[in-house]
Amino acid sequence: MFKKIVKNISKNMEHKANKKEYFLASRYAELGNKTWQFLLAKMYETGTTVVTKDILTAYVWYYFSNQNGMKEAEERLMLLKSQLSNEQLNEANDIISRNMHYVNQKTKNLLVMMKRLFC
Repeated sequence: MFKKIVKNISKNMEHKANKKEYFLASRYAELGNKTWQFLLAKMYETGTTVVTKDILTAYVWYYFSNQNGMKEAEERLMLLKSQLSNEQLNEANDIISRNMHYVNQKTKNLLVMMKRLFC
């Protein structure tokens, strides 16, 4: 089921995600999954029946996806950066700095688990 959803969303930028796809993307993106972060960013970049188009939010999620190793997000970041005003970029950077826990979340979760087991 997940592979089908990822394939549908990532197939092209015109796919309009439904509530279920948005819910899955947002949950897994918040857990630090780079693929779902990328797909969530796509949803915000293009707008869906569930979320309105929001370039600033798309930029933030592409940033997290890129930081977690999704190289495809870098191209989207550069494109969106050119569409944002300096004020919007400052706002995006503020959001990013307050939410860095979305970067490498898997690594952080593993460290917490190891601390509990061995300390």
